Amino acid sequence: MPRVHNIDGVRVPFSPGEEVEAEARQAEHEARNLPLEEWLGQMAESDMVLPRYVEDLFDAMLPAQQANVSKKTRDSISEKKAKRLARP
Repeated sequence: MPRVHNIDGVRVPFSPGEEVEAEARQAEHEARNLPLEEWLGQMAESDMVLPRYVEDLFDAMLPAQQANVSKKTRDSISEKKAKRLARP
């Protein structure tokens, strides 16, 4: 759909130069936000396997209680925390 200006209630199509500028701004915006979007997708996938509330419950445990949690779960929690800290 072609871009338009709204000038005094009249839809005026972008000129070819304005269209090129708008495309460049949009591409720059998408390039800046792509890493964040990818990260959010990765975090959403990992939350399906190990929900955030499980991490919170783990963090609320005493160290002696945390030691009773399986190594696989502890490793998964550590990986998720590292991934969360790597947010773009």
